Amino acid sequence: MLESLTSEVPVSPIAVDVLRFLGALNIGYVLVAGAGAYGATSAVGASAALGLANGSQFVLDLYAHRSGRWKQRLKGITVLDGLFMLVHGVYLTYAAR
Repeated sequence: MLESLTSEVPVSPIAVDVLRFLGALNIGYVLVAGAGAYGATSAVGASAALGLANGSQFVLDLYAHRSGRWKQRLKGITVLDGLFMLVHGVYLTYAAR
């Protein structure tokens, strides 16, 4: 996608990381908004979508940190993504009872 939209050749690995970050987290918001627009969302459904979004973001954060391209201060975002994933997981566990 970046190659077709930019003139940067080769595409910067950091630019690829940024799009992965944005895509992984924002897909959950898109799912929740789309379901809400059609009146098909619930607290459990929204929590599942957001938990998956934060979980996928957490995995991509870990991958990016292992690449060595990112500064250590961004690890706080990684921790928050993992925490939000856990919070949604705990909520879903208790909501299923």
